[in-house]
Amino acid sequence: TTIEHLTLISVSTRPFQDWTQRYKSVIITGGGYRIGALITQSFAEANISSIILIGRTESKLQATAQSLSTFPHTKATHHKVDITSRTDVDAPFNSLTPSPDILINNAGIIIGPVNFIDT
Repeated sequence: TTIEHLTLISVSTRPFQDWTQRYKSVIITGGGYRIGALITQSFAEANISSIILIGRTESKLQATAQSLSTFPHTKATHHKVDITSRTDVDAPFNSLTPSPDILINNAGIIIGPVNFIDT
């Protein structure tokens, strides 16, 4: 089922705990829900200090960022971005100081109707 699949993904992200020894911040595109939200939670569980969520749905980004409030060592921020707009995509990345240590690119776009297997 979907729940079992998502649980397996959550377990598979445990190696992030070793990363927080060297890395302090992560930006996660598509971080508002599903796989992105699970990755986000795994980084928070590993005590990474800064998580920046990028996504298209403000309410889901807010909910995911708010869910991290139980992790006192992690500060979560978010930016609503339309990945079909170059200006929208560039804006949050240009404003980040310092640059994040890790980029998890979990967002994408498929233009036009295509067979999923062919992509």
